[in-house]
Amino acid sequence: MTLGPFRGFRTPEPFDLQKRVILFYGPNGSGKTSFCEGLEYALLGSVEEADTKRIEARVYLTNTHARRFDPPALRATSHDNREVPVAANIDTFRFCFIEKNRIDAFSRIAAKPPGQRTELIATLFGMEKFNEFVGHFNESIDQQLTLTGAKQLALTGKRTALASDQATVNGEAQTLLDLANDEEALALTHSEGKTYAGLKALIGSADAPGRLQELEGILNAVSPAVVGLTRLELLNGFEAARTEQAALDGVAAKLQARSSHRQGQIRHSDTD
Repeated sequence: MTLGPFRGFRTPEPFDLQKRVILFYGPNGSGKTSFCEGLEYALLGSVEEADTKRIEARVYLTNTHARRFDPPALRATSHDNREVPVAANIDTFRFCFIEKNRIDAFSRIAAKPPGQRTELIATLFGMEKFNEFVGHFNESIDQQLTLTGAKQLALTGKRTALASDQATVNGEAQTLLDLANDEEALALTHSEGKTYAGLKALIGSADAPGRLQELEGILNAVSPAVVGLTRLELLNGFEAARTEQAALDGVAAKLQARSSHRQGQIRHSDTD
């Protein structure tokens, strides 16, 4: 930073500020405050002390001997190691400064009552105006606020849905166990000792034909000439085939219903 003419600096003075910690000291009147205010003006475009005392900047910042002031020239090093000028921006740099008076008051905070301690902390961090603004709030402000949060409602709905899905997942093991028991019971309705896998193999499907498809093929095939077959034997044979077909059709219908239910449970589990 190059400072001067500015407050206590009559001629331009360069300062190297590249270190992370910089200590400057000197007797009263040596320019410590002017240096701080020069840095404040370079970053914020104004000086808090002048605004507080309601003194125009051209008067407050003028060097008495030079009878003028020049804005401080502040430069920084960019990410590609180039020197670039720093433009004042109060929104970016407003919290870079704590005034001497604020520190003096804060150093005696232990001797203050609780109410004044809160005010001192707010003043230290530049929040006294915000506290003053909030202090005038009353019940009438509720009319100006949106008290129903749309995002909160959406979050609540998602949490409810998640809880429901979690309950479904937690009961999945019992559901699958019940389904397996129903499958075994269905297999036993066909014959004693029959397993569900054996029942599926017996009934078969289009992709894996079983005994049922084999019988249907035999029944639908053109019968060869049979010698010595009587009418009664033929009728008995058809009746036995019809009975077996009816039994297998009933089992197949139950199996199809159970398979559809099982697939639905698995799809729901995968989705969860």
